[in-house]
Amino acid sequence: MIARLRRLFLFLCLILILAFIFSDGLLYYCSRWHEKTGEVKKAVSGYRELLRKRPGSRWAERAKEAVDRLKEKKE
Repeated sequence: MIARLRRLFLFLCLILILAFIFSDGLLYYCSRWHEKTGEVKKAVSGYRELLRKRPGSRWAERAKEAVDRLKEKKE
């Protein structure tokens, strides 16, 4: 029983660590999905959140390009 709980705890810790490491990529792809489904305001909000929280991320440049692209579409 304790061994199962220990494995479950380790698994949950691993999931949390991976979610933290890849959160910027997840935020980018969620914003892309919002963009593709026509929810432009949610997409821009997600991209801006990524730029605000993780400006040095490898996804930040793509998010900036997406925001610029959506601004151009709007105008």
